[in-house]
Amino acid sequence: LDLTVSYTSNLDSIDYRGDWPRIEVKNAATREHLVIDKITLDGTSERLGGDLYDTDVDLKIDSIENTASAGDTSKVENARYEVKTSLDGDFVSYSMRMGSGAITGRQFAMLGGDVRELHYDFTLRRLHEKTLEQLATAIKESYTRVPPPGVSAEIAMYGPIKDKALELLGHDPELIIDRVGLSTADGDA
Repeated sequence: LDLTVSYTSNLDSIDYRGDWPRIEVKNAATREHLVIDKITLDGTSERLGGDLYDTDVDLKIDSIENTASAGDTSKVENARYEVKTSLDGDFVSYSMRMGSGAITGRQFAMLGGDVRELHYDFTLRRLHEKTLEQLATAIKESYTRVPPPGVSAEIAMYGPIKDKALELLGHDPELIIDRVGLSTADGDA
């Protein structure tokens, strides 16, 4: 694993780059075998305020091949996860692209045989920046919050998160389904 991380002293800016040429896991007892080839990571994060960052990240994996104990082998090629952040005035948008190239193996027969491509692309738009920042802080604080006497742990932990999430919904955020689909030898869906 080769990972390079650079950051400013107050973590207002973080850059990360990495690659891992190969991961191989063998289980002699069950005869399972997993091989992951060429993982690459490329990302940047710039603080917008508090615990909220403008993050752009690309994670790519050339192939994931798994042989189960029964001898069935499945393979996913060109897997990817990408996030792009954009700002528009007081609002933040996050575009998320997840998917892969070819997916093969008996386990994927339910998808219509061997899959040539798979895509899950979504965008969250109109997330009010200051409210989202407060939500991120509430989530972070929930990890260490000790409930006051007479207040349940769930209410102490999730109450502030719920309040900020509902406030965020008051700004009319949008969930856009950009693309959900797959391609097989029989056609596209």
